[in-house]
Amino acid sequence: MVRNGKTTENLLDDPYSIQSVETPIDNKQARRMEWWQEARLGLFIHWGPYALPAGEWKGKEIQASYSEHIMLRAKIPVAEYEEMAAEFSPSAFDAMKWVRTAKRAGLKYIIFTAKHHDGFAMYDSSVSEYSIVKHTSLDRDPLRELMEACRAEEMVLGIYYSHAMDWHDPDSQGNTWDYPLNIGAYDDVQTWINDTDKRTRFERYLYSKSIPQVRELLTDYGKVGLMWFDCGGKLTREQGEAFLAAVHALQPDCLVNSRVWKAPLGDYSNTSDNQLTTRNLGNYWEDIITLNDSWGYKRSDNHWKSPVTIIRQIIDVVSKNGNLVINIGPTATGEWDPVSESILLEVGDWLNTNGDSIYGAGESPTAKPSWGRCTLKGNTLYLHVFDIKKRNKLIVPGLKTAVQKVFALDGGEELIFTKLSEQDLEVELPSLPNFAENSNNMPLVIAIVCAEPVEGNSVKLLDSGENAILELG
Repeated sequence: MVRNGKTTENLLDDPYSIQSVETPIDNKQARRMEWWQEARLGLFIHWGPYALPAGEWKGKEIQASYSEHIMLRAKIPVAEYEEMAAEFSPSAFDAMKWVRTAKRAGLKYIIFTAKHHDGFAMYDSSVSEYSIVKHTSLDRDPLRELMEACRAEEMVLGIYYSHAMDWHDPDSQGNTWDYPLNIGAYDDVQTWINDTDKRTRFERYLYSKSIPQVRELLTDYGKVGLMWFDCGGKLTREQGEAFLAAVHALQPDCLVNSRVWKAPLGDYSNTSDNQLTTRNLGNYWEDIITLNDSWGYKRSDNHWKSPVTIIRQIIDVVSKNGNLVINIGPTATGEWDPVSESILLEVGDWLNTNGDSIYGAGESPTAKPSWGRCTLKGNTLYLHVFDIKKRNKLIVPGLKTAVQKVFALDGGEELIFTKLSEQDLEVELPSLPNFAENSNNMPLVIAIVCAEPVEGNSVKLLDSGENAILELG
């Protein structure tokens, strides 16, 4: 969660340290990343036994922003958490409905939590008995059902796996209330790297549970688009490389995020949780956000972002050449909170009209405008106007290339444009009533079709008299 620009709950070793990955950008790498760059938008699903208490334990709300951290924050003993997890029986879970709703929301890949920090496998694991299939009465494998639904709907499936942190395992990190000699949840690598006992036990967990579970996920669940690891900064680089090697040995085309250790390892880098970046982080990077505050379902969390805020965040990230993954935390019954679903579907309605400016698009060479953001795809520059009520025309700063046509994506109305100088274009905004009566202030998208590849000046800003820093919500 972010309050006043600061992360208040984060298990990363250094949430503000963001670097580019070091994976060589060659023809093979570019080919592997093609689908991911085209997709631009994904759905994160944080779901596990923690949806049952939903942020409360023994009648009290736990002071944790993230409900999936309840075992850590409430220091719930393994035996008690196991007892609670045994009651997890999400009979209303419908994988096909989840996938189809994600498609309606305009999302192109799904990342599902196969195992979070609580150590509970949300699939039929042969490595551990502590799974939804063997530890509960459900007798269903949610990951397998989701895999089949994704395959049927041509949705890319990604798998989240907490490889460094497992509060159930006596040899892993984080649980010091059951296992006082363990590595602590917030302990830096340097605090245990020379402790023979801690390192030996931790590596026993890595090589007897964590890596074997990664291998079975990549062996038993078909083609996996990406493996999304977490808290990898709590590993040594050598340990992180062991996971990277395990993935590529089984599925060479499977992408791996930088949290397998930390940048520069991996195929693409991540920002911190809910931490929007102010700059382009390189060729391949991804931002992750929640619709409210928590990742897992939290009953009391009503701090919802508006659809307009989410759409602006999508635009902002893509304008910096990044991907955005939007999270949802299903309930203990396996259903989506109706507010979450409503927000996503409203986002999907906007994308249905304006998706050409997002999917496969990226950073524009023109200057950052005061009225919104620009994205680029091929020879077309897309203008995303965040507030159209206060203006009837706008200036596109730093555009050098000759323009063939300008039109609004919603409705297709061609717009009048005027070259003010060699590097500035003026565009008259649409006159259609649906733009003037845009009560929700949804971003308007205008396409500028150029005669040749777009060239721009990223520092020229003719309309610099206006405030160029926009509030994204």
